[in-house]
Amino acid sequence: MTRLQILVISKQPPGGRCALYAAYAEAISQYIDSVVEIEYQESSPHEGIAGPALIVNNEVLSPADGVILSPEDVCSSLTKANTNPTTTRILMKALTQIQSRLI
Repeated sequence: MTRLQILVISKQPPGGRCALYAAYAEAISQYIDSVVEIEYQESSPHEGIAGPALIVNNEVLSPADGVILSPEDVCSSLTKANTNPTTTRILMKALTQIQSRLI
């Protein structure tokens, strides 16, 4: 599998979802070979994408509830990116812990 490209679009100053998405990205990088970049924006959107947003391999992840990305949303997108299923299951636990801690 090729290295994942992860981009977090964060508002400046970062708030709740921005911190959550940055923590998700950091966790992903601990389990999956990836490059993580955080882009802070004060007003203008990144290529039409307003923060907060989590982008994996140029795909903007969409929350199933329309509001906030869940661990399931993130892992579903990683599965589509051909991530190892065992790694994805382990990552799901880590992301769930992050979500519980930050929300």
